[in-house]
Amino acid sequence: MYLAFLLALTTGMRQSEILALRWKDLDIENGVLYVRQTLSHDSKQIYQDTKTKSSMRTITLIDRTLEDLKEQKMKYEKKLRSAGAFFQDNDLIICTRLAPY
Repeated sequence: MYLAFLLALTTGMRQSEILALRWKDLDIENGVLYVRQTLSHDSKQIYQDTKTKSSMRTITLIDRTLEDLKEQKMKYEKKLRSAGAFFQDNDLIICTRLAPY
């Protein structure tokens, strides 16, 4: 859960926003995250919208956070390749046992 806490501390994002982040919401080249959706409080549904229209935003990442996300992306891609057809790809950056990657 290190990466989830790092994102919370360095971006100010809400828990529901962090847990709904997808790899396609990360622009590594420009060092930004796009907040586009949220996870429900019971963790059973991802809403394709944010709490308010102003909550939909772009966040510039500090270097440390960006580097840790790059490292996590490499791990994600390695697991994707090694698991093959057994891989459940939800495109989520932060995964738990309930939403494995």
